[in-house]
Amino acid sequence: MEAELREAIEGAPEESVAALGDVEAYIRTTTDATLAGVQNEWFRFFIDYDPADALREVGIPVLALFGEKDLQVPAGLNLPVMKQALSEGGSKDFFVEVIPGANHLFQQAVSGSVAEYSTLPKEFAPGFLERITSWISERTK
Repeated sequence: MEAELREAIEGAPEESVAALGDVEAYIRTTTDATLAGVQNEWFRFFIDYDPADALREVGIPVLALFGEKDLQVPAGLNLPVMKQALSEGGSKDFFVEVIPGANHLFQQAVSGSVAEYSTLPKEFAPGFLERITSWISERTK
C-alpha cells in the first residue's frame, strides 16, 4: 500500500505533492487509516456481498454506467456480470455502458488512481451527462 501511494505521489503534479505537506507523514497516516478501515465488520460485508441476487429482482428501467479507467469497480469485471444478472431476472429495459476515459467519479482520468482524483478538473468526462440525459428523455417522452 505504501509503495502504491509513493508511486501515485511521484506521478502527481508538483503543486499537488506540495499540498500534502510532509509526504512521509501523509503516507503513514493514509496507510494506517486505510488498514483500520478494512479491518471492520462493514468492510467484510462489503467484500463478501454479491449484488447479482438483488439485480435479478430489479423490475424497473436501469441505466448502469462504468468508467473505463475505474480501478474501484472495473468495467471489464463488473459490466458482463451486471448484464447477465439483469437479463436472468427478466429485466426488459436496461442499458449498460462504459464512459471512455472516465474514472470512478466519472472524471476524465489519466490513470484512474484514487490519488489523482484531487488533481483532475472538477467536471464530468465528455459524454457522461449527455448519456444520462438522453436515457431519461427516451423514457419520459
